[in-house]
Amino acid sequence: SSSSSSSSSSSKSTTARDYLLIAGGLGCGKTQLVDSFRDTVIYSGGTFASSKFDQLSSVRPYSALVNAIGNLCQILAQVSKEVKAKISHSLGSELSLLYTLVPSARIALQQSDDIDNEEEEEDQPDNESPSQQIEFIDVKLMVRKLFQAVTMLGPLVLFLDDLQSCDASSIELINSVLQDEELHHFLFIGAYRDDEITQEHELHKLFRFQEESCTMHIHDMSEQSVNRLVADALRLDISASLPLSKEIHRKTA
Repeated sequence: SSSSSSSSSSSKSTTARDYLLIAGGLGCGKTQLVDSFRDTVIYSGGTFASSKFDQLSSVRPYSALVNAIGNLCQILAQVSKEVKAKISHSLGSELSLLYTLVPSARIALQQSDDIDNEEEEEDQPDNESPSQQIEFIDVKLMVRKLFQAVTMLGPLVLFLDDLQSCDASSIELINSVLQDEELHHFLFIGAYRDDEITQEHELHKLFRFQEESCTMHIHDMSEQSVNRLVADALRLDISASLPLSKEIHRKTA
């Protein structure tokens, strides 16, 4: 389904952490919009990590964040040994917790050619969630230290999709990151289906959720907008392109 977007002008955050929510219905183009931004971040020397919540998130605390950190560790696996050493040093005692939550991080951040403790990674069943037994304060400290270390290398963008399926623990953790005064050059982007958000939804507890200046609303394109797009692409008068545009709008709305 094609989409268009509208947003009020973004207000400047009081910190060096920026924040954007993208709201819209199923299939309106929220994820595609953010994905189109990915290459710009990477080509500018930044890091782009992403993940999404699912319907099982309520019974698997931090699931999307753990997956996003796994995605981040895959990226960090490509950096130099010196950079890996700096990140590991910045994490300090929290490094072992990172390995517990994201076993692949052990290999990604290794600084030698030998793969140590590979057995430990294999011993972790895929269907278990170690985050269920870990204290929130420990996870909060580890995530904040990791993001602080990564942003010393360049800007970091974290994109979490399908926030309508988020769990309470993840919202609390995201809030902790967004209010971390030692975290700089960081952008959080969250996308959610606004028609699935009730007044009691956990998302209302998200930092600055009620601020319209922080939210971009995505809507399906009108028939008129589709026609202008088709006419421009085919170099036709808008009256000539209208029959085709109506059919496109009917099948994609």
